[in-house]
Amino acid sequence: MKDMLDIMFGAIQSCQRLVELAGDRIYKYDFPQSADHRSLRIVITPLGPPKGSTGGSDDLLTWQFTYQVNVEGPNRKKLKEAQHYVQQVMAGHLFAQMTGGLDEQLKDGWFVDARRYRGNTKIYETDY
Repeated sequence: MKDMLDIMFGAIQSCQRLVELAGDRIYKYDFPQSADHRSLRIVITPLGPPKGSTGGSDDLLTWQFTYQVNVEGPNRKKLKEAQHYVQQVMAGHLFAQMTGGLDEQLKDGWFVDARRYRGNTKIYETDY
């Protein structure tokens, strides 16, 4: 059985520029309290369980996945560069950016860019 979260997490980790920007601070679900809180980090979070998307002849033909990818850090330009590469990785796996999200500077000079992505599996790819 496939796991789309692991697939997307691995794809983000395999992007050399994202590794240069975030190092080992690429996480699923949440950023650990024990990790470095002074450097750029990336967190990918599902925004719900997979949802059956396309049906035909009483069968499920595709799954739909929705994720939020937060890029946070003290340097706004590096954060924007990282989010650019995240968008390319997600698009390479047929995920489109949704409306909404977050783009702001917090009181302590920390920047946050959170974007939401939605994608469907290829037709007949239902082993998730």
